[in-house]
Amino acid sequence: MMRKFMVCEPAVPRYTMRDSLIGGGVMIAGTVVSTVLGILARRNGWTVTGEVLVSIGFFASLTLSMPFWLMKGQPWKAQAVIIGGTLAFLIASGFLASLI
Repeated sequence: MMRKFMVCEPAVPRYTMRDSLIGGGVMIAGTVVSTVLGILARRNGWTVTGEVLVSIGFFASLTLSMPFWLMKGQPWKAQAVIIGGTLAFLIASGFLASLI
C-alpha cells in the first residue's frame, strides 16, 4: 500500500530587500521625528507630551514600519486595526509612565 505524504511548499518570505530597506528607513525617520518633536514639546512647556513622544519614539516607528515589510500582503483593514490598536496602547502606556 502506497502512502501519500503531504509536502509543504518551501517558506518564502513575503518581503524583499527593497521592502526591508523601506521599513528600515521608516523606522529611522520615525524615531528621529518623534524624538525631535518630543524635545521641542518639552522646551515649549508641554512636558508630559514631550516625555510621551520621546519614550515611545522607537516603538511607534517600529509599529508604523510594519505595513511596509512584516504585514505586507495582509488586508488593509487588518493592518489598520493592528497598527491603530498598537499605537493606542503605546500612547496610553507612555502617558501612564510619564505620570509616575
